[in-house]
Amino acid sequence: MIFSSHYPDHSLMVAHKALLLLKDSHLFGLAQDILNSENLKELFKIDFIKKEILGQSRILPKWDYALGENKKYD
Repeated sequence: MIFSSHYPDHSLMVAHKALLLLKDSHLFGLAQDILNSENLKELFKIDFIKKEILGQSRILPKWDYALGENKKYD
């Protein structure tokens, strides 16, 4: 099955492999390897955090940074 999403967290939860289409290149491989903070920042131009939540890996945008506020996530 192939599906398209603009929500990397959804992809990380259900996909085994991922393809990121960047401006001048692409990345393909295991979702857990491809969907990381560095790659997603290059694609979306905002910061992401990767956390374990209830035993599952999640990757979420740092919305406060995207909105111009300066908060820290730990």
